[in-house]
Amino acid sequence: MREVFGAACRSGVRGTGVRGRGEVRHVSFLDVRTPFFQPLWRRVVATAVCLVWAVVELATGSVMWAILFGASGLYLCWQFFVVSSPATDGDDDGTRAG
Repeated sequence: MREVFGAACRSGVRGTGVRGRGEVRHVSFLDVRTPFFQPLWRRVVATAVCLVWAVVELATGSVMWAILFGASGLYLCWQFFVVSSPATDGDDDGTRAG
């Protein structure tokens, strides 16, 4: 039994990475570069919900929760709109199809 799980872990199958386009990429807890967030509207909604909820928590006097959600919203904003490049609908060279 140990050999089966050991081989699966070494090959990147059992939760150690995400396969896509031929490579294995190790996933971190804070990694938001997933296919779920590829559409722009999902990135905008996730960021806006965190930032709006931070304002709600601040208005009700819960400063700790406001800091937590505000930091989450700023992290998402940084990861979605500053660090990562927008996905293209065209080929891999960045040209659009059409």
